[in-house]
Amino acid sequence: MKGSKVNLLVNSTLALGVTLLCLLLVEFTILPVWATGGLHRDLALLGFYATPNSTVGDTPINADGFTGTELSALEASTEEINVLTLGGSTLFNRRMTERMLSNWQQMHGANWTVTGGALRTHTTRASLIKYQEIFSHYDFDYVVIYHGVNDLWTNNVPAADFRTDYSHMQPWYKRNILLENSLVARYLYNGYYRGTGVFPRDNINAADFASNATFESNLQELIAAIRANGATPILMSFAWHIPENYSLDGFKAYEVGYNNPTHYDECPVELWGTTSYVRAGLNLHNQTLRKLARNTQTHLIDLDSYLSGNIENFGDVVHLSDIGTDRLVERVGRELGVLAADALD
Repeated sequence: MKGSKVNLLVNSTLALGVTLLCLLLVEFTILPVWATGGLHRDLALLGFYATPNSTVGDTPINADGFTGTELSALEASTEEINVLTLGGSTLFNRRMTERMLSNWQQMHGANWTVTGGALRTHTTRASLIKYQEIFSHYDFDYVVIYHGVNDLWTNNVPAADFRTDYSHMQPWYKRNILLENSLVARYLYNGYYRGTGVFPRDNINAADFASNATFESNLQELIAAIRANGATPILMSFAWHIPENYSLDGFKAYEVGYNNPTHYDECPVELWGTTSYVRAGLNLHNQTLRKLARNTQTHLIDLDSYLSGNIENFGDVVHLSDIGTDRLVERVGRELGVLAADALD
């Protein structure tokens, strides 16, 4: 009888050991190769990146899953002025990072680098996650933040379904110790919970601008994290333009006046919600940005005042035209140059 108990204990221990070994094999060998295509583990667990060494539209993605200067290059030099950008497609499209790097090196000298952390569909919450889990480990001098429209997606659910971490949208927004460290847990969770997606279907603003408080708290937390790492955060008010004659039919017929002859990544207002909702939401987020800049004494580049009044700057409601992109790059570069010069005095 005693021998049977010993055998049972040995078999149970062996079974547990084999199970743990199989889990470790899946976690560190099978999933990194099969499910992620061999991505670096940190990137695979992050979720918020583009496919490394690919092209999105006309914009090349670097080996890190972002744009511009690779993170490994930042470790090689202490002489450069390193800039990180965070935002959505409005700070990604039209090879924005590449144009910033070229323009700013001509303007200020070759010792400027630009790492583009902005990617399509990303929100303030995505930028906060990217900064905390990836970018905070690198030595940036300035972090330029440009958000305004994508957080409006989060309101398009019943109020009871809104989550302040935006996890109601998609599973990658859900973060905890287990999900941030285990690929097995992450892929099981993501397979179980799909979220509502980002594009509106029903319930336009059913959450009644609940995003605004989260928009503010995400940016406030991001500003504090950037400063804790010794970098300077830069906020930018959000530029947009909806002409008075706007309609979806007019937009589709290219009759509302946007400056986008090649139809580059053109998006109707309705991608985010109704015209009245998007107008109100962008105004609200810009009010929040200005208030936050004052309250946290953060430098604000007022792109709303600089760009929004001229439809020539826009390919659609929020995405810039070629000339609008050039104007943004030039304006931001000049303000960063002044800040860098002041820091040296």
